[in-house]
Amino acid sequence: MSEKPYRGSNGNKPRQPNVVGKRYGLLSTQCIFDELMQELSREVATETFQKSKRDFVDAYLAEVAVRRCRSDIISEVVQLLLPGLVEEALREKAVDDVIEVDLLPEVIAAEARAVALSELVEQSALTAAQQFTQVRHYASNRLLDGYLLEHLVKLVASGGRCFTERELSGRLLDSAYPLLRLTGSLQGWMLDVLSHRLLHVMHFRNLTVENIPLRTFHRRVFTDIALDVILSELTESLDEDMEQLLEYERLMEEDTG
Repeated sequence: MSEKPYRGSNGNKPRQPNVVGKRYGLLSTQCIFDELMQELSREVATETFQKSKRDFVDAYLAEVAVRRCRSDIISEVVQLLLPGLVEEALREKAVDDVIEVDLLPEVIAAEARAVALSELVEQSALTAAQQFTQVRHYASNRLLDGYLLEHLVKLVASGGRCFTERELSGRLLDSAYPLLRLTGSLQGWMLDVLSHRLLHVMHFRNLTVENIPLRTFHRRVFTDIALDVILSELTESLDEDMEQLLEYERLMEEDTG
């Protein structure tokens, strides 16, 4: 059965399609798609937020657990090591006390005595060298003058009267001429005078310096004085060091407290 064409009042024109219905269907489909996308976005966002929150909480709890475990480990290690450290500190303090009370004074006394004796020997050598230098200087300046003065006094005493300077010089040369002729030269005469003076000085030096009781007494007195001075200085230095150590310990205790 064949369709019959719709015929209107205007003749044989075909009927137009329904455009409004199609547009309405497209709008409905678009609205449904938008609602689905919004719902899907909300679900994805909610799930992402929940996952991030769980991760943050898990990380925080893990960090708290690590800190607590670390504190426990440190406390256990300190409890294990602290008694040994205290015992070691007490042993070191006991050793220091023994050294300071028993050993250090003996060592200081021995070292001080050795230093004093060494200084005494050095000073004695320096003193002897200075004495010889002074004697040599004095003898070189006064030896010939003393000999000539003694000779002039003898000449005046033997003559019984006062002479002028020229007469005294002439008589001195006249009296010295036979002596110079006997010794052979002026150098030989000076050698005899110097030898006599040297023997005289050495004789008196032996009487004073090389006197064994006097030398022993002098050394003992000088050694005792030197030891007293050195020990007093060492004691003062040790007292100052102990005061500084006590002050440092007090400051450390205050800082710790």
